[in-house]
Amino acid sequence: MAVLSYERGITIDPGFIPDNWQKSENGRPIFEVEGGIVFMHERKKKTGELRFCNKEMKFKPDRAHYCSAMRRNVLRMDHYCPWLANCVGYHNHKFFFLFLFYTLIATGTLDVGVIRALHCCMHSAGHTFMMGQGAVISTLLTVLLGPFFGFHCWLMKHNMTTIEYCEKRRDNDESRMSHYDIGVHRNIQCVLGDNWMLWLLPISGPSGDG
Repeated sequence: MAVLSYERGITIDPGFIPDNWQKSENGRPIFEVEGGIVFMHERKKKTGELRFCNKEMKFKPDRAHYCSAMRRNVLRMDHYCPWLANCVGYHNHKFFFLFLFYTLIATGTLDVGVIRALHCCMHSAGHTFMMGQGAVISTLLTVLLGPFFGFHCWLMKHNMTTIEYCEKRRDNDESRMSHYDIGVHRNIQCVLGDNWMLWLLPISGPSGDG
């Protein structure tokens, strides 16, 4: 499950801004002119203007940010993950989360298995040394991944991204509330999908287009 989640996190596009979010002749997004669609939330600058990306030359919906590694904006961008060689965004956030979850289970299980094997059975010095090395590596991964996974559980509970958390820290905003917090259950659905029976399966993501 960890490998499948990892593969999905790498291969699935995190989400991009459509071309009809470019600026029209009247200075508004093309989709507003053609389809009459409006922003559900208008995250404006201090000047009152809509967010606009001068690098991609498109208006930016809420929670979208420009990724310099991918050279485009990513919908509900959380962060760029070098281990995935991909951004974590709207469409692949679930698979990044499940990758952490199942990797943590795997390393924890390996720890327990190796410790029991060393304690209960007699092994040659070479065998014991190799198992000991494996235990050290898996323990190190467990110790590192545990707090990181817990942090992402907290973010998901509050419907917050890593970028939004860092923005709050930068602005000295002591409030833990997110502007997008709609309750724990719905917050989880925003990342793992509407069907709770599929939450722990790397086969579907959240509904909607981000």
